[in-house]
Amino acid sequence: MLKLTKYEFRKNLTALLVLLGGLAALEIWFLVSVYLDKEGSMIGSAVVLFLYALVCFFAVFLFAVVNYYREINSKTSYLVFMTPVSPLKIVLSKMLSVLITGTILGGLLIFLGVSDINLLSGHVEDFQAIQDAMNEVFRSFGYLSGRLLFNLVFNVISFLLAFFAQVAMVYFCITLTATLLQNSRFRMLVSVVLYVLLSWLRGFIQGKIGEAFPVRDMVMEVNFQDVMYQMTPYTILNLVSIVILLGATTWLLAKKLSL
Repeated sequence: MLKLTKYEFRKNLTALLVLLGGLAALEIWFLVSVYLDKEGSMIGSAVVLFLYALVCFFAVFLFAVVNYYREINSKTSYLVFMTPVSPLKIVLSKMLSVLITGTILGGLLIFLGVSDINLLSGHVEDFQAIQDAMNEVFRSFGYLSGRLLFNLVFNVISFLLAFFAQVAMVYFCITLTATLLQNSRFRMLVSVVLYVLLSWLRGFIQGKIGEAFPVRDMVMEVNFQDVMYQMTPYTILNLVSIVILLGATTWLLAKKLSL
């Protein structure tokens, strides 16, 4: 599976380098603005960097979708799906490559974000005041206490499960139409409609979970137990969704895929 993951990562390497190149150009713009002490340019470049970070997040998701769709619907798909590796390992290798790509981009964006915020604080007086006010708010909710690490780790895990639940849903929709509607011209449209319906169903279930586990009154302090109470049902939902959707996807690949 690691060899397949390496292969998947190499397929995304060019696109990843393009994203990193754009990030480098924007970061240079920001650093030059700081060096020249141009407040307007600093704020403008910081805003563009923030928007670019959002683009990078959606780009990672897009890589996962587009590569899988092209691969399973192309005439060369047998090169991957006829390898002596189980369909589950093939799908997991694709997810692992997405995780690696996202980790590289995410880690770099977090590092640059923290560094740039510190630079802004030292050059933009109003921004320093805003940052101090935000720190005071976080302190009042306990986010600067020793519980921060636990809350952060749990929320990162929850986010990753939610993200890969979406990826697994897309993989299932694409696989279902590629296998059962292989000769149909409308299989892409059906994939999109099916994805929308499944997303609605997932949102409906999340709404019911929200009714069953309402947000507690946490005016004074947020602690680890509060986070666990609020996030655990959604985490379980995402985990169950991943297992079911991956199981259905691998079954379709093993039993119904015609190459």
